Amino acid sequence: LNDFVKDFLEDDLRNPADGSVGSLLPDLKSVALGYGSPKVYPLTFCLYHALARIARTYGGLSGTEIEYLQKGYQTALAMFRHVDQSIFLGTGQPLMPYLYELLADLKSHGVDVSAGQRLTEARTLDFSRRRYPFGGESLWSTSGFEEVYDAARRRQNDELEERTLRCAYATRSLSPSWWWYGVDKRTVEDLDDSSHAWQADRGELCVGPSTVANSLMFLTTLERDSYYISDAYLRQATGGLLSPWALVRSDGAAGMGFGPDSASGHVGISGTTGDIGLSLFYYLHGMSSYVLPTRGVGVLTIGCHFEGDAEDTSDWYSVRPWDGVGRRIVVRQVGLDIATSFGVIKDFRFDGRKRQASVAIFNPADREMLCVVTMHGMWGIRFNVGNAEVQSRDGEIRFELLLPAGVEALVEIKESGAGQVIEPQK
Repeated sequence: LNDFVKDFLEDDLRNPADGSVGSLLPDLKSVALGYGSPKVYPLTFCLYHALARIARTYGGLSGTEIEYLQKGYQTALAMFRHVDQSIFLGTGQPLMPYLYELLADLKSHGVDVSAGQRLTEARTLDFSRRRYPFGGESLWSTSGFEEVYDAARRRQNDELEERTLRCAYATRSLSPSWWWYGVDKRTVEDLDDSSHAWQADRGELCVGPSTVANSLMFLTTLERDSYYISDAYLRQATGGLLSPWALVRSDGAAGMGFGPDSASGHVGISGTTGDIGLSLFYYLHGMSSYVLPTRGVGVLTIGCHFEGDAEDTSDWYSVRPWDGVGRRIVVRQVGLDIATSFGVIKDFRFDGRKRQASVAIFNPADREMLCVVTMHGMWGIRFNVGNAEVQSRDGEIRFELLLPAGVEALVEIKESGAGQVIEPQK
């Protein structure tokens, strides 16, 4: 990563003076050209944000967290200056919603990000005023839906939110075929000027990055209790989330898509890695474990296994996340969720009265790591966490664990009494 950033990104693609990012390499001797492509900027500031998270947790990089955050912010501001507004305004761009996470981390370090906030807020306001702000380089492309949906939620525009979901899932299939089930089709414009063999014969190509990005849109509707969960949307979202993993081989190599057309010269899994990394980023960064109790069909789960045990005093429930999804658990209707800043949640148990819980967290790193755990929804004000007492702040319990390398720690959480109401911190 250090060599990639130093010898390629900051030596050939991104100008350190103003944060502009090129999109074309004319030859092996020159720096990149074409600073008006809107897609390369979110890729770059998301990379810097990822480097900042590594610097904050595991370490080992040549830069510090704040240095990477500031470079990402400079890149984001350069995007608004260099990209042609005629293709940037009025339609969503992949990865743009993650700019809000970058701004939030900078604010936590005391950095003034008012300029970035004004630009992003103006962009979300523009989306909320348009009836169908989805068509970008092509009316067939679905890559702009995620930003429009995020803008609708931030502006509390329920009508645009519902319309975006309806349009994003309109062409997804539920036929029993892994490359069509809940999957977005790719268009020629998705690859711009790529020399991929797919463009030569226009054969069908499936399972692009927008498949996972648009699947995550539905998961955000599960953050609040709902009387009705669309079965079709739920199945389409789940199929879309899982589909890119079929493109990954056992040795870690992966293709950017799948061509089901037997008459095409690129039938089968693509031999080009391409943008498969985007699909995997969306999944690993945005996927959580969801438990969804319903009135009609029992308990639905996404990303986890769920079990219940009846005991003498109360019922106990256990949630075991899937591999790779152990950072956050959401139990809807019950009103519980738990998240970790680092580490893997192996098992989360809680009683039906929400007075007691336990969580097993594994440290997969080869060094001692600090893990910050946040829980919402437990019933009470004060709780014993291990040997310490923790107070709930506006329904949130927060505590830290120092996890040795390769060790799984079990933490018990138990209400310690009614206590007194604590006013939330401003």
